Amino acid sequence: MKKVREETLAPARVRDRIRLTALLAMLAAMGIVLGKFLQIPIGNSIRISFENLPTLFAGVAFGPFCGAVVGLVEDLVGSILAGYAINPFITLGAASIGAVSGAAALLIKKITGTTEICKYLHIVCAVFPAHLIGSVIIKSAALRVAFGTPYSMLALRIPIYLIANVVAESAIIAVLLQNGAIRGAVRNLRSK
Repeated sequence: MKKVREETLAPARVRDRIRLTALLAMLAAMGIVLGKFLQIPIGNSIRISFENLPTLFAGVAFGPFCGAVVGLVEDLVGSILAGYAINPFITLGAASIGAVSGAAALLIKKITGTTEICKYLHIVCAVFPAHLIGSVIIKSAALRVAFGTPYSMLALRIPIYLIANVVAESAIIAVLLQNGAIRGAVRNLRSK
């Protein structure tokens, strides 16, 4: 009987993996549009955008690996589509945003003992270290080394990412995860 049950569950697992892969691809596509085409440039190498929102959502909702994959694909494909040179250190920063947000979300779930992470403060605690490590430290260092971006311009990244983006992106993720349909879909795909 157990053998029959495993055989009937196998197609469902494959179907759920395909659904998760498709969802992660859509999140990466959203990040490309938000980051490369719907941005507000400030100088040559600083811009205001919500490109990290889909990466953060993937990390918080599905874990560090999925978040890192979305960040990686988003940066590589987005750079090619926008005509930017691929900088592996900026790509590392993009992937680390998803990985750190996912790892922080898992740690918060473990500490609080909750099975869901949809409270605003919990999400802020996952998004803040992701932006600190990925956006402020890794990407800023990459911009300085690769393009010689002045420190005065890099200093603008601190309030943009650690205040404005953390507050706005955390609020958007919290609202999305409060939606019953999205929360149910995330729970179904995460548990498989």
